[in-house]
Amino acid sequence: MGDKIKVGGNVSGGVVGSGTINARDITKYSETVNKSTIDPDLKKVLVAARQAVEMSGLNQTDKTDVSDDLGRITQELEKENPEPGFIRGHTG
Repeated sequence: MGDKIKVGGNVSGGVVGSGTINARDITKYSETVNKSTIDPDLKKVLVAARQAVEMSGLNQTDKTDVSDDLGRITQELEKENPEPGFIRGHTG
């Protein structure tokens, strides 16, 4: 079977399944980031980026996609040795 968990629909909560960070809920995402081991200056940037997504003129589908990418980036940044190529590949 393995550890793969499939969740359908809109999921709320800071952490879902096997540690995936959910950035769709701005409040829970901010709480998760602020409790993380990420550099304090980077925490501010991540929360500001999530707030910018919320305030953008993007449609809901695009907001969800961007938020999911931000969650994956945040999860990678929490690792002891984040993969630089992963971060670059998701930021530009």
